[in-house]
Amino acid sequence: MDSIGFSQVKDSTKKHLRRKLETELAASIHILSDDKERQLLYPDCLAMRELAKATYSLEMELQHARAIKAGDAVKKVGLQLRNDIKKQDISQRWPPDVEQDDNIIM
Repeated sequence: MDSIGFSQVKDSTKKHLRRKLETELAASIHILSDDKERQLLYPDCLAMRELAKATYSLEMELQHARAIKAGDAVKKVGLQLRNDIKKQDISQRWPPDVEQDDNIIM
């Protein structure tokens, strides 16, 4: 429904659509609920049913892998920045000489 422009759909409308599909296409489709309470609709043909299930599970794995990959990228960038900062060889006098250094803000 989101893809055709309906952002919110009443529960009664969802039930009505499901019942209408089940009565008109009862022998040729199956409707299952997934782990996020979404409805999966696939044809009755055994090969298509297995293909639909495999496609759906692969799509979920891909989304999970992308989320993990993005998290790993952030960690890698953070570690690289940390190492680059540690490798910098900047000699600083301690305590700083205020009279000779014009870059110190007071």
